[in-house]
Amino acid sequence: MLTFIAYAYSRGIGLPADSSDIGNWLQPDGVASLVVELLVFAGAVWALTGRYRVTVDHAREEIKATVPGLPIPESPCSAQSPSRASEII
Repeated sequence: MLTFIAYAYSRGIGLPADSSDIGNWLQPDGVASLVVELLVFAGAVWALTGRYRVTVDHAREEIKATVPGLPIPESPCSAQSPSRASEII
């Protein structure tokens, strides 16, 4: 979300060392950057909430399956209590 603030700041009052983008709201590179940032942010929110919530244990298992032999430390939470991944999925 800081991308949107920085975009508005640079187009509004300008950055200290660069004032060339003031008023240049529809520059294709800037708009494309905002669209990509919005998609990444929406994907992260979607993955971390609701039915498709991604847990740390689930992510750890995915990494282990994708990169065999990669040493991944166990989380302190998984040692104390059983995984709730089956409850969420």
